[in-house]
Amino acid sequence: MQLFFEDDLVEAVVDLCTAGRLAGVTAAEVARFHADRELGYRIPDPDLRAEAFAGTHLEWFTRWGLRARLESAAGRFPDLVAACEALVFRRARGRHDEGGELYRDEEGRRRGVIALRPDRVVTEPVLTGFLNHELAHLADMVSPEFGYFRTLGDRERTPSEDRLVRERYRLLWAIRVDGVLARAGAAGVADEDRRREDFVRAF
Repeated sequence: MQLFFEDDLVEAVVDLCTAGRLAGVTAAEVARFHADRELGYRIPDPDLRAEAFAGTHLEWFTRWGLRARLESAAGRFPDLVAACEALVFRRARGRHDEGGELYRDEEGRRRGVIALRPDRVVTEPVLTGFLNHELAHLADMVSPEFGYFRTLGDRERTPSEDRLVRERYRLLWAIRVDGVLARAGAAGVADEDRRREDFVRAF
């Protein structure tokens, strides 16, 4: 499986690092980053200049260990890695845009997409729990044993009934994912007490 990192996400995360949001980034490193980036302004062609900026951001994104964080997270789900052609990390447009989705093309090839807020990428262990949770969802979606399907049956429902069923299904699936992660000793997004409260509130 190939991993891709959207330029907008990489640039935004690197900007946070240069602003002091990532522990361990020194003032000397920030100065070197800015010096490297300044070289891009010497390129007259705008397309080549944008390409150079993207390359500089990705280089420092990698150097500061952020690429490794995302690669490591994907590596914890070997079944997902085996089942997908690619996994794309992109910048979330807002809090409600965050999450994972699976796409399949006409040839049946799968591609996973994880939308992330830049500030989450520089915040451990919040990032680990979030990625574990979203990647576990994607792993379920490619698992024949899980039996994922996009529809909720052919029974007719009113729009409000359909919304309620989907919300409850989404919660049950989230509870299952966090339970599987907890049994494996891995971080998730919520503990058992929080999930019990969620369940009681929904049902």
